[in-house]
Amino acid sequence: MGSKEIEKLPAPAAAPAEPTRGRRNRYALLLGVVVLAGLRLFAWSREGQGWMQAVLNPRTTLFWYPCPDDSTTLCSFLNVPLDYMDPRPNETVSLALRMIPATVSPKEQLGYLFTNPGGPGGSGTAAVASYGRKLAAIVEGRYNVLSWDPRSVNLTAPALGCFSTDGDANRFVRDIEHLGLPFEARGSPSLGFSTNASLAAEYAWTVKLDAFEQALASSCDPDAAHKIVRASSTAFVARDMKRILEALGEKKLSYWGFSYGTILGATFSAMFPDLVERVILDGVSDADSYTNDFWEWGRSGMSDTRKTFEGFFSACAKSGPAGCAFAANDSTAEGLEERYHDLLEKLRQEPLPVSHSDVGPGILTPSDVEYTMFHALYAPSTWPNMARLLAETERGNGTSMYATANVASGKLARKDPARHNPFHRAMSTGSSIASTAAIMCSDTDPEALRDTSTRTLSQYMHDLRKESRSPTADIWAIWISTCRHWKAKAIETYRGPWTVADGLKKTNFPIIFFSQTADPVTPLKAAEKMAAGFGNSSATLVKQNGFGHCSLAHPSLCTAKIFRSYFLEGKVPAWNTTCDSDDGFLFPHPDAKVREVEALSVEDAELRRRMWDLSRSFKEARLGPL
Repeated sequence: MGSKEIEKLPAPAAAPAEPTRGRRNRYALLLGVVVLAGLRLFAWSREGQGWMQAVLNPRTTLFWYPCPDDSTTLCSFLNVPLDYMDPRPNETVSLALRMIPATVSPKEQLGYLFTNPGGPGGSGTAAVASYGRKLAAIVEGRYNVLSWDPRSVNLTAPALGCFSTDGDANRFVRDIEHLGLPFEARGSPSLGFSTNASLAAEYAWTVKLDAFEQALASSCDPDAAHKIVRASSTAFVARDMKRILEALGEKKLSYWGFSYGTILGATFSAMFPDLVERVILDGVSDADSYTNDFWEWGRSGMSDTRKTFEGFFSACAKSGPAGCAFAANDSTAEGLEERYHDLLEKLRQEPLPVSHSDVGPGILTPSDVEYTMFHALYAPSTWPNMARLLAETERGNGTSMYATANVASGKLARKDPARHNPFHRAMSTGSSIASTAAIMCSDTDPEALRDTSTRTLSQYMHDLRKESRSPTADIWAIWISTCRHWKAKAIETYRGPWTVADGLKKTNFPIIFFSQTADPVTPLKAAEKMAAGFGNSSATLVKQNGFGHCSLAHPSLCTAKIFRSYFLEGKVPAWNTTCDSDDGFLFPHPDAKVREVEALSVEDAELRRRMWDLSRSFKEARLGPL
């Protein structure tokens, strides 16, 4: 409203005179009555019982309050030692916690269900805000669903400080991605690139990547940064979990961890086997190679990527154009993959100009397409949209593909948002590249990375592409090679034992190790290896015939029932239990042929709906607009 319009408004009526103290007392009394009535009404509700139980739990030393960004969740902060090996009163870490309270009566509650979204570097508080309520529904609201930001992540303080602002961190990641990938760097023969010229161009690209990795390591230099850079290992995060349990007044851990969260869960279970109550490790990563041979961990991670990639094209061909925009009536999986590679080659020869998009103008490159495909492999629910993007690009319209590939370009502002948020503390809402490095590079044995030469890196990337036959091997290699120049030495690490034969202790209760049969980054063989290492007394193996990263990528009623029974009843499934993914999830359309199944009970139908809802929320939290 303009100033001239304000001038035309009549003056407000004068309030009747009243003594200031009397007016304040009346307001305070009225406010007290309203608050008391509200609390009583809320406490009588089903959700209110769980909320009040969480806040007033006499066993906890934590103070819970409605989160300032989402008052339907509860937040708290817990101080723990910065250095568990040498704890000092003036050196602490303030862990940020968020919780979805149980929705059942106190006598029906089963305690706290911890969760970690993965990464490393994923924000637990953001995960709970995004899909915590949907996860709580799988366990029928009988747990308080809780997560936290691990050390060096998001709201947990002290902040890592490798980048001055979120914009700087996002720009750094964008600049790495805008190097392109080796396929693009090698250049097309149609542009005059000989074999030797292509090899030279690829090596020049590797030298640039190496410089970025040196820059990241220097920005997180332990001599210049806070001591937190040396105190963010998974071993310390596991000790933090123990302290959270103690602060809650809980004796044992119930936990559902995804991706890197399986490494964290396995580490906690190895360090504190007597504290394991109900633990599901979902999308199992090989903690043994992760901590002892990082290069081997990279290789093992690509074992099933090719299978997932082929699954995209086979499901697209089976669906046809009714469900997959990239398909024709007579498409085959082989033919669709050939068209995909032809599209990459065309873009390598001639990038596609984009005049207008949600992130501005630019050019679409083959690397943009490959990065987007890599992300799509994580979640089959994105496959119809990925197929549409490919079809549009093939027709010469790269606008949507460019906007999807460069969505982070909207977060490049250099203005420091450190405390400009509802929590009034440093908050990282963008890239977690430094957080990832602080954890990941602390955990792995530096001896395996001693040779940091660009020739070694270039040869590794070449071998990984050849061995895995994965179209996304270069992206994976870029990510894991971050640690080659890392300077900070972790104060404490856990690198084994990872097998009973080597001294791993029996856990208080068996752990479920779970994997899809075609997971692009945590293959089934990793779950088989880790479960075998923990042994029959401490573990069981569940696998699912499906695509994508973790159980939520390709939902299954069978898997959901196993998980629910495990958390609610302590029912441990038999070793090597196998589930099928729900039909009708891949490239769905009205005319799709869905195999007939027995009529579901009301209970099963509701659980299936909840699992699909959780799958969608999980995807949105991880992959955004894709």
